[in-house]
Amino acid sequence: MATTNSVLRSLHRIPDHIGGSIKSIRSIPVGEAWLLFLAVAFAVSRIAAASGQESAQYLFSHPKSMSIAPGATIEIQIGYVLKDDWIGIAERESSEALSVQTAQVVPVDALRGKTVTPPLKPLDPDSLISQQGNRLSLSRDRVLVPLCVYVEVPKNSSVWVLNGNSTIYRGTIGSGVLISGLNVTRQPITKLDLIDLIIRSQFPPNIRKGGRPADPYTVAFDLVKSRIKKYIQPSFEAGNGPVLGSLLVELVVGADGRVAEVIYRRGPLEYFDRAREALAEWEFEPLLVDGKAVSFRTMTFLQVRQ
Repeated sequence: MATTNSVLRSLHRIPDHIGGSIKSIRSIPVGEAWLLFLAVAFAVSRIAAASGQESAQYLFSHPKSMSIAPGATIEIQIGYVLKDDWIGIAERESSEALSVQTAQVVPVDALRGKTVTPPLKPLDPDSLISQQGNRLSLSRDRVLVPLCVYVEVPKNSSVWVLNGNSTIYRGTIGSGVLISGLNVTRQPITKLDLIDLIIRSQFPPNIRKGGRPADPYTVAFDLVKSRIKKYIQPSFEAGNGPVLGSLLVELVVGADGRVAEVIYRRGPLEYFDRAREALAEWEFEPLLVDGKAVSFRTMTFLQVRQ
């Protein structure tokens, strides 16, 4: 995405760089100009696609290839699945092997305001995954960060994905399967799709409605922070010392503007109880959508100071 935008911006700057040469381009007949335009557009799309594939490859670990018995059921067992995990399972042409690539999902506070920062960091699959026959076991003993796992299996493979001993998915892959936390979606999936989904989940729209009628809205904190009418500062934010880290919390706010729930999302857990005690006292002016007060969710960072 960023590569495409930078290429397009470069194209817009071409007239400034070539000066008088642009006059000769204007003299080209209209038909030939269209052919030239289409040729340039095609070249740009190919460059962007190639660069995107290269970037996707870089963000993931090297592929770990594993031989399997043809026609056997593939079992992918994960020690435990976090809600911020991403698992994509796609088809591959080979009928006797599968491929696994792994990455760490970069926390949102490391990405915020730094859109050039990759949303993933490679993780060595050899340190995470072991194989016994057609079973892949992914251990999280040393990896407590959100993971992105991309698996390519032989076409029309029968696959089980388990969270501990609980089945998340069981069936034929077909075009692909996306597992986000414990939510399963049947859809074509590639590494580029996973990266795009992770970026969009880290930076959600300013306001959106939940999937069910009773679900609250999800709102960017910047839109509602000016509506706070009762504010209690957590004690660990009051110091003047260096910042030790950031605590990401989610607030569930009722239609009356009172905080109904404070949820830990990420950061130093030992400070969460104090954060919850303070934020539970916050009150907002009611959020109106089409003239009606609605409940909403929002997330905010709290700075932990020494």
